[in-house]
Amino acid sequence: MHMSAYSAAKSAVAGLTRELAREYRDANIRVNAVAPATVRTADNLAQMGGDKTPLVELDEVVNTVLFLVSEEASAITGQIVPITGKAS
Repeated sequence: MHMSAYSAAKSAVAGLTRELAREYRDANIRVNAVAPATVRTADNLAQMGGDKTPLVELDEVVNTVLFLVSEEASAITGQIVPITGKAS
């Protein structure tokens, strides 16, 4: 299915996230990345055959990002956070 470029880019983002977290740790700057499964949108539903496909809800992504930028997540940095919702 020719996913090599996608896979390489995804690995690069993960490596960049970890390295930036190390570089900016002493400046109290957190660097994390979120990795959601397919998000439920009208386009995705149409392309994937309707509502039988388990998808991540947009509010699940938003809530995860809001958590990561909150003080409650102040100890989390350099992480790739999967958001699978019911898709797990």
